[in-house]
Amino acid sequence: MAVAVPLVLLGINSWFLHTSVNQLFLASQWVRQSLEVRETLIGIKADLLSAETGQRGYLLTSEQLYLAPYHQAEVELRQKMRALDQTLAQTEDYRRRFREMNRLVDQKLDELASTIQVHGEQGSDASNALVAQNRGKFMMDRLRLLIGELQQLENQELREREARYEAARIVAFISFAVLMAAVVGLFATIWWSTRRAVLNKHEAAKQIESYANSLNDTVSRLTVERSEITLLNEAGSFLQSCNTMSEVADLAGPFMQRLFPALSGGLYIYAASRNQLTVLVQWGEGTPDEVIDPQECWALRRGMVHHHEQAGSAPSCRHHHDARDTLCLPLLAHGEAIGLLALKVPENGNQIAPETIRLANMLVHQLGLTLSNIRLRETLNEQSIRDPLTNAFNRRYLDMVAEKEIAQARRLGQNVAIAMLDIDHFKRFNDLNGHLAGDVALSSVVDHLQENLRSGDWLFRYGGEEFLVMMRGVSPENAQSRFERIIASVSELQLSHEERALPKVTISVGMAMFPENGFDFTDLVALADDALYRAKKEGRNRLCVAERTESLMLLTA
Repeated sequence: MAVAVPLVLLGINSWFLHTSVNQLFLASQWVRQSLEVRETLIGIKADLLSAETGQRGYLLTSEQLYLAPYHQAEVELRQKMRALDQTLAQTEDYRRRFREMNRLVDQKLDELASTIQVHGEQGSDASNALVAQNRGKFMMDRLRLLIGELQQLENQELREREARYEAARIVAFISFAVLMAAVVGLFATIWWSTRRAVLNKHEAAKQIESYANSLNDTVSRLTVERSEITLLNEAGSFLQSCNTMSEVADLAGPFMQRLFPALSGGLYIYAASRNQLTVLVQWGEGTPDEVIDPQECWALRRGMVHHHEQAGSAPSCRHHHDARDTLCLPLLAHGEAIGLLALKVPENGNQIAPETIRLANMLVHQLGLTLSNIRLRETLNEQSIRDPLTNAFNRRYLDMVAEKEIAQARRLGQNVAIAMLDIDHFKRFNDLNGHLAGDVALSSVVDHLQENLRSGDWLFRYGGEEFLVMMRGVSPENAQSRFERIIASVSELQLSHEERALPKVTISVGMAMFPENGFDFTDLVALADDALYRAKKEGRNRLCVAERTESLMLLTA
């Protein structure tokens, strides 16, 4: 009984204390709400005066500067009226006065706005006439009265709430005192239980703190991930819009620096021969190798991500030259490696974090598909404009660029040499050595021509063993000298097929000049073709140049 009775009293008192504390909390909330209402009413009155003062200043001076208080007060008035609507008591006395006050505030603001508008459009006389009607004064007087009535109601309500708060505080204090007395009486009995409860609460507090820290870390990580994904999407959008590898190189560098600010590295792509990778873009400290042997990279050899840590057991790729912490990721597309993303930590940098590895994995998936599509697009474009056997531009591409070249030469005042080239006795060569040997001869002659032409010159396969060369910005003498050297060097080419030496070949060339021989590309081709005919007729393995008489005959015809 000595323990049971105090326990029962403790339970009852605990419930009573809980109830009184709740009542105290509610009473404090109501008191705070009443204070907020009073403060809002005072602010509304002040904003009305500020708006009216700004209007009067503008009407007196016509200076827009005086409208700043008016506009500020207008915004704050509407905010305070919304706040008052949410916090004001829901009794009929309050709501009736609030509705009238809300209506008068809108009317007052409309009246101020109308006088300002009239003053701006019609002048001070018209606005003064509106002010003289005293509509604004009547509304302000009524608003002051309503605000005063609401303040009186709220003051009365505040006094009642403060009384309830004081009563609740006294009850809570008495309940707490009784509770403490009961606790002291039971202290000897429940000391161990209390101690255990305290320890449990302390542990719970630690867990809550741990959960809070974990949540903060998660939120921070999600924020970073969202930023990274946004940047990845932006990079993907730009990269997918690129048409060439050079455009990718220009765009990828800045994006890489933003994605991996603490790392340096390079983006590599396989050469057509598949025996090496060349650097497409590089960033950060240090200069990566321009060319990488695929056998030097563990990621390419194993077909998977390779992370080397200084303290780890994974070996370092040789192309990183013993960097302390590196990450290599193969760029895959349709099951084939097309390139490599190589990252490394600069001197005095931190280790590569797991979040960075995750981001790099997301990036290489996009990069692999993008680079694969660009390479396919470039391949298809090359196939559409180049002859598949000789790799010279085809007749279709000649039709696209010829007139543009002539037009540009005309605009810049430059000469253009147009030459028709033909391999001598090529049909006899095919008949004696076979068509495969003929293909070897064609390819060898074209390769030799490409090596001896300037980077800006054009070489087209015109048909069969006939080719067309365009040289812009050369004099007739210089063009003639170039073609004579080419004719002589072609006759010295050593040809072979299937380890069998082939007979040497020669070429004949006919050349016409723009604008010396004509202005129309079709006419110039015809003149060059006629000169080629003369070169063959005169014994082949030579150059013939279109003469002015031929030009005149063709033009008059």
